[in-house]
Amino acid sequence: MKRRMFGMLVVILVLLSGCQSGTDLDAYRAAVEKTDAATAGKSEFKLTINNEFHLKESTPESQKAMVFFERIVFSNAMRFDETRIQSDLYLNFGGIGFDAAYYRDGELEFTKLPLVGKYMKLDEMDPGMAIDSELLESFDPIGEEWLRMMREENIFKGKRHVLSTADGDVKVTRFSIELTDEQIQQGLALIADVIEENEKEILASGFFGESSQENGHQLIQEAAENVRSVRFEDFVYTTDIDIDGYVIQSEFLGTLKVGDGEDMITRVAVRTLNWGFDQEPEFSIPTPEADEWADKEDLGTNAFFSRDILGK
Repeated sequence: MKRRMFGMLVVILVLLSGCQSGTDLDAYRAAVEKTDAATAGKSEFKLTINNEFHLKESTPESQKAMVFFERIVFSNAMRFDETRIQSDLYLNFGGIGFDAAYYRDGELEFTKLPLVGKYMKLDEMDPGMAIDSELLESFDPIGEEWLRMMREENIFKGKRHVLSTADGDVKVTRFSIELTDEQIQQGLALIADVIEENEKEILASGFFGESSQENGHQLIQEAAENVRSVRFEDFVYTTDIDIDGYVIQSEFLGTLKVGDGEDMITRVAVRTLNWGFDQEPEFSIPTPEADEWADKEDLGTNAFFSRDILGK
């Protein structure tokens, strides 16, 4: 079940990054580039995933894990300038929530561990606990390649409307993006190829737990095949751009099925809201005392997520 979830999550994240990396050929691409280049601002991101499982064969362990994967909610409220970032993170698996935070203050980067309530500098974290940024970056070319496949007829410029933000009402123009089934399947094939090419790194990340080389190879192959077999019943992506050429809001709604969809159906909703561009935000970055920094004993308590919840 985890290999299937891995495939579905990668599909969702990469498809969204592919869209957000630029899919208008002129105005939309310029707005995304301008938004990405902002030196200060605020944003809110929320991802909601609802899964329906109809597995014909399952073990007690997989049934336990499925309960937590039926509904997943992740949100991130971020503020930033040229030297500082403050991100308040929230993750909910099946009704059990975890709060965490990430901070950058100049050269210092640290995080607040959700199950411990203490802080840890990122350069002191065990590589097995941290997200492998190089592994994530290995998926970047997919968005670029997918953008190359885009055509003018994929983008539709809509009417102006008023959007409410924390800074007040903003006049925006809505763009909608529609992809053909062929384009979507080409994108999925690219994702599957990258999964296979990064087999060693993915297994080293610990997502699949501890596996032998032979079992690990099989898990990666099955995950890649699951990605290739994904089908979208719905794919709706819209972006609102203000008069200054910034992306103020992006929304995605989609329904995914693996293979014939008899085993699993996934419904995804994503919303990103941006505001306060190039305006200095107020920060509340903590200055931890010596006893507030986590040690090895704290990390031994599964400081990020319970392995029982993840079915490991």
